[in-house]
Amino acid sequence: SLNKIRGIGFVVCLISALLVITGCYDSREIDETGYMIAMGIDKGKQPNHLRFTFQFSNPLATGGGEESSGGGKGADKGEEQTDGEVWDSGNPTVTNITVEAPNYYIAGNLLHDFMSKQPNLSHIKLIVFSTDLAREGILEHSQLLMQEREIRPNTNIAVARTSAEAFLKSVNPKLEENTAKYYELLTKDDTMVYAPMVELREFVDSMTGQARSPVLPLAGVSASRNKLEAAEETFEDSSQDRTIRNAYFAAGEIPRLSDVKSEIIGIAVFRDKKMVGELNGDAAMLYRILCGEVKTAFFSVPDLHDAEKDITFQIWMNKKPRYQVNLEDGVPRISVDLDVNANFLGAQISESWDYDRLEQYAQQILLEELQNFLQQTCMEYQADILGFGNVAKRQCLTWRQWENLDWKTCYKQAKFDLNVQLKIRRGGTTLPLSIE
Repeated sequence: SLNKIRGIGFVVCLISALLVITGCYDSREIDETGYMIAMGIDKGKQPNHLRFTFQFSNPLATGGGEESSGGGKGADKGEEQTDGEVWDSGNPTVTNITVEAPNYYIAGNLLHDFMSKQPNLSHIKLIVFSTDLAREGILEHSQLLMQEREIRPNTNIAVARTSAEAFLKSVNPKLEENTAKYYELLTKDDTMVYAPMVELREFVDSMTGQARSPVLPLAGVSASRNKLEAAEETFEDSSQDRTIRNAYFAAGEIPRLSDVKSEIIGIAVFRDKKMVGELNGDAAMLYRILCGEVKTAFFSVPDLHDAEKDITFQIWMNKKPRYQVNLEDGVPRISVDLDVNANFLGAQISESWDYDRLEQYAQQILLEELQNFLQQTCMEYQADILGFGNVAKRQCLTWRQWENLDWKTCYKQAKFDLNVQLKIRRGGTTLPLSIE
């Protein structure tokens, strides 16, 4: 009958649709895929060209299989190459491929001409730009990467004080077999104190907005010379009087004895879509305190009663800083209120100290350092990296009113009222306390 024929036709169509829907025509085997875990972008040697360094995970070496020589000759011995090539740490768990092309998409096409596996960017952990490129502007390149569907918007990005290629090739973790895991742990926001962790999406939003100047963490490579001598020179060069004695060096300058050469510390400051300056590790800690992003941090200050000793504090914040912006004849007056808790660390301290004086001293030191930081970003870099513009925007009833305010120009004349309330909760083992 007609109904029976219709029923059979419906079943046939349904089965055909199910076969098409459940098909895997675009499936890709794992051993046919090359998983990219990091990307570096430098200025190219040819005009209007870029130098892309793609870092792929080597699953054979990561899984304990065959070893792969990640670097050139002598790379596993930590020797410098003298033929003009970038020094390679010889990390066996990754393969670094550098391609020069006008943009990322053409570089990706060139990969197919000599790479047997299909590149996959869904697991990329870090994107690094060189300082030279950042000073010319990286917004266009960042937006291009945002359009790539395989690159996740929450991918971390950084600026290398050397070339991006040199930084990626220097990465050779010793405590992790998987380099991708190393990037993941290194860039965890809750553990980083001396550098901000910034995502690709966040950076592009700040670049294209008018209320905040973007920042990026600084990545560097430790010198390949004798690290003990380098550490001694760093301490000698930094022996001048300092109030907070923590991380007064930038990426590539950490005094240490370590086989790991790569490091992330400090801040790259941007204004008008270009990098305009750098801040060291101490300034990065102050930045994160003012942003309310530090769960706990430590800082040391000189003991006024004993020049050979430092006083160390642990600080944390129970709530975010409070910002308030008032416009007085076009001049912003910015108020910042901080409530800070502190612990005094140590078993010895000069007898000239008592609980109240130590608390006032720590509060005054932190207040002065934060004030100097705000003045530096406002006067020297003229960049609102803390986002006070988002608070000032609330006073504008219309978008045209906000545009007429011209916050970036207005911020250069800003005046700051900083209020820091520091309370010592624990005073060590010898400090006489009078806690109520």
